[in-house]
Amino acid sequence: MYYAIVNTKIDDAIKSATDLTPQELAYFKLILQAIVAEGEEGKITYHDCLLLKSKVETTSSNAISGSRADILLQDWIKCRWLSFVSSSSSSSSSKNSANKEKKMLTIGVRTMLELRSYIEDVFEELPKCNLCADPIIMKTIQGTHCSNHKCSYLMHIHCKNRWFQGKKTCKCPQ
Repeated sequence: MYYAIVNTKIDDAIKSATDLTPQELAYFKLILQAIVAEGEEGKITYHDCLLLKSKVETTSSNAISGSRADILLQDWIKCRWLSFVSSSSSSSSSKNSANKEKKMLTIGVRTMLELRSYIEDVFEELPKCNLCADPIIMKTIQGTHCSNHKCSYLMHIHCKNRWFQGKKTCKCPQ
């Protein structure tokens, strides 16, 4: 279990507390939109993330270059804004650039912590865990349904494990 201290107050001081340009922030938002648009999968390839830079509205003088986009993605992964997730098509764990392009990215833990209110406001269609009420981004990896197939209860896997921990029977929490 991890604990984090997160500022949830949104004011002008917080909005200006970033080293990113407006174009780079727009690029990050496009990546979030693309991840959420994938529905239950909730992940996109590294290569697709790089291609999204071309959709950021810019002038030629402030456009995001391919190398800058790559640096941004690496920084966002390192700082846990984005996270690599396993892909069924990726069988090798080598870290060469060809393999990196096949790797899948999803929303990182830092994004979920620090941008939770933004995610909930912008992406209202995301399913929520019935136990903790947090959004479930990657339903196929993070979420699970109740074992009763008639029940529509949806939970994070870690919430389900915590709920049933020490219980003799796994009865639906609904």
